[in-house]
Order: sequence, then C-alpha cells, then structure tokens
Amino acid sequence: MDPLKVLINGAGVAGTCLAFLLSRQGHHVTVVERFPSLRVTGLQIDLRGPAIQVLRRLGLEEQFLASSAREDGLEIVDGKGGRWAYFPANKNKSGVSAKPEGNKALQSFTSDYEIMRGDLCKMFYDAAASQGKQDVQWRYGCEVTGFAEAHQGEGTVRRNIEETYDLVVGADGVGSKIRRLMAAVILDNDKTFLPYNGDYVGYFTMPKPKRTPQQLGQDPNSPFAVATVFMSPGKSIMTRKNPKLHDFEQAYFMCNSRDGPTNSNNTSLKVAHQQRDVPAQKAALAEIFKDCGYTARLPELLRALRDSHDFYLERLGVVKCDSWSSVGRVVLVGDAGYCPSSKTGMGTTCAIVGAWVLAGEIGQATKGKSMTEKQLQHDAQVDAALRGYETKLRPCIDQVQHGLPESPGLYDSFLETRIGIVLIYWIVALSSMLGIDVLAKFVLREDIRNWELPEYHL
Repeated sequence: MDPLKVLINGAGVAGTCLAFLLSRQGHHVTVVERFPSLRVTGLQIDLRGPAIQVLRRLGLEEQFLASSAREDGLEIVDGKGGRWAYFPANKNKSGVSAKPEGNKALQSFTSDYEIMRGDLCKMFYDAAASQGKQDVQWRYGCEVTGFAEAHQGEGTVRRNIEETYDLVVGADGVGSKIRRLMAAVILDNDKTFLPYNGDYVGYFTMPKPKRTPQQLGQDPNSPFAVATVFMSPGKSIMTRKNPKLHDFEQAYFMCNSRDGPTNSNNTSLKVAHQQRDVPAQKAALAEIFKDCGYTARLPELLRALRDSHDFYLERLGVVKCDSWSSVGRVVLVGDAGYCPSSKTGMGTTCAIVGAWVLAGEIGQATKGKSMTEKQLQHDAQVDAALRGYETKLRPCIDQVQHGLPESPGLYDSFLETRIGIVLIYWIVALSSMLGIDVLAKFVLREDIRNWELPEYHL
C-alpha cells in the first residue's frame, strides 16, 4: 500500500505514541507542537491495565520500567504528620499476569508502572526515531490554526503554511484547539468540556526539606519513596518524591471553589484561572489553604508555592464528544477527545489505548490496498478506520467516564465538614489495618468489564 500522510497536532503522550505507531506501519507523519521543543517536563503519571498490554505488545515494557518512577506506597497523615493509614504499591507486576492478555487484577494507587510524563513522551519519541526511518517530522513552535474539510484534511499550521493531509489528528489535550475548530466554538464556550463543580488542582515542584529521621519517620537518605496525603474539609495536599531531581519533591494542592456568597475567597481562584493569572492563582490557593490545619508542613509548602517556577493550575473536568471524528477526516485522540479527569487515574491509559486502537484500525483499513486507486476509495478507507476506532474504543471509554462528572451531592457536602473528614480518616485507618485498598476499589476506574484490548499487528 502507499502510505498515508498524517498531521498530528500535539506532542504529548497521545501524540508521540500515535506517531510511533503510525510510523511503524510506514505512514508519513508530521507532528506539530506549540512548545519550542519536545516537552520532557511534567509530573508523575501511571499506566493501568490495557495500556500495560500495549507496552508489552510493542516490546517497550522493559524500557518503560527502566525509566519508571519508584513509589513504594501511599500514606494518609494528620495535621501533625502522624500516619493513619498506609497502602503499599502493587509490586506483583501491577496485577497484570505474565500473559499479555491476563489483565484482570486491579492495581493499587501506586505501582511499578509510575513514570514522569516527560520520560514517557521521550520513550515514544525515541522509539519512533530508533526504527531508522524518516517517516516522522517534528515541528516545534507551531500548531494547527485551521483546516478545510475536503476530500482530504487540509491543515493550516501557524507560520502561515498550508498543507494537505489524508488525516488530521487532534492530540492537543483537554483544551484541544482541534476539537474547538471541529465544533467552531471558542474556549470558554466549549460544551464538550464538562467541569466538576469547582474542583481544581495546583501542581508544582519544591525543594525537599532537610528533616531529621524523627521528623521524617525514616532515614532521610533512604530510597524508600512514599506519597503522602493530608485531608481537611474541602481540600487536600499530596506530596511525592521527584525521581528526576532527588533534592526536590512534587506537590499537589487539591480543592473546590464553589460559587456562592460564603465562598468569596475560593471563588477568586475561578477568576484567576479564567484570566490565566498565575500570581493570582497562587495567592488564591494560599488563601484557601492557610487554615487547613497541616501544621507539620504547611508553612514550607506555602513558601514553595509562592516561589515555584513550574506552577500549573488545572480545573478538573471530563471531555465528552458525541463523535471523535468529523467529515473531512479529522479525529481526536487522548484527552482531546475523551479526558476522564485525573480523578479516575485513567487519563494516560486512555490516551495510549486510544492511540493503539486508532493506529490499528488505520492499519486494517488500508492493509493491502493501493493508495493510487480512485480518491473516493482512498477516502473510504480512512473513513472506515475512523468508524472502527469509534466502535472498538467507545465501550471502554464509556465505562471509564460513566456518571462523570459527578454533581456535588450529600457525599461531597459531607467531606466538606470536619465530621466527614474525621470519619474518612477512621475508614482509611481500618481499611489499611484490614489490607483493603479503598482507593483502588472505590476511586480509580480501572475495572473495565466485558471489553478486551483489540489485537492488531502493528
């Protein structure tokens, strides 16, 4: 067959993975990324179930594990830093059996399949380059600014370049420009992004404090790496080791910012996020957390928040589209089309599985067929691949996103009270003592029923 000419907007996890998979089939791929280089930064992410199967089928599992971010478990602590519960990482190959298809056991919150976002993107980038082909072009400092739907997707790349492609792919994240161009809407009027009612997460890295073994509860030079979570009404803080920078750690500030007269301080976070005002975002978070009760670490955390250079604020939400493709052969993959939110623990997994299914369906639709045939048959092959992509992947995504985003109910209101938090602490303490991982069972969305990862020869 003659190769397809594919344009991918975005060089994140979904974009780099898809570029690698399509180049393995001999297609000509151009990846455009608005940043000036491949972004090898970002915080810690993980893979679950079917995404681990994809790595195994591609022969990348050992390479992934060699770059993985070690994390031995997660602890829940009180305001003084005292441990109430501990959930160890799943070290049994994260519940995946030795056979590639044996993916029935669920993981815990942490596992062997933790990695820094930038390392995963670099792994797929290097994998594409190591094939010895020149089928992937990487263009930085540019992005798709528009396209015309004709027999072929025609993408206009910033820098005022107009080019014609057989397929245009939006792999550009939750705020996807491709998705908004498909729907002809502006960012603030995007009906496919369904936000949680006021839930935000602020991410940054900070210098690791020098504490005594008594303060830390362990040898400060120990390789033992534990994620630590503190909870208070309506907010929580998590810190975890930064495996790329041993003198630094990752910090996550999670809170809600409900509209209402009693939440004037919290509402300012929403305004700061809408205005993309980073100093105002930091100030609003500091105001929200200043009385959270985490006396063991709050002063140093707030100073680190103020001084951080890599702070990023995310409004949590879900992306739901009636269709992931449009007439004219434009398609969405990963968070751009079906972000399940970080609350599910399945965002990266869905991105990799989505890239696998899309590439596999393209391979099946074009296998053994000449691209020099009539243009109508050429278009029909791509259209068939996009239909197969929707049909094969939709049952998986529908399960992961089922019931999301949840509207605040009695449970959420209860967790915004001191009594609710006290009860949660006792529940996790009892669960930890009994060896029941409540986080994996009741929070994560890994348990996908009656669906198997499709088999493709890529």
